[in-house]
Amino acid sequence: MQLGSHSVLVTGARQVRRDMDVHGVEDLISRIDARLREIAPEVGETFWELRHTPEGEARAAEARAARP
Repeated sequence: MQLGSHSVLVTGARQVRRDMDVHGVEDLISRIDARLREIAPEVGETFWELRHTPEGEARAAEARAARP
């Protein structure tokens, strides 16, 4: 969403693991925000809607990550 001539608001939804604590979520959002600002310096604000990853989906992602 364009807020002004040089300011953009980015919104999005992100799934997070149920076992992720507040510090982990804050770190994740900080890294996403920093990367967005690298790509698009006009990003002024971000808003993220967070949802828990469904259990089956979380297990499947862990299994994929464990593969060599």
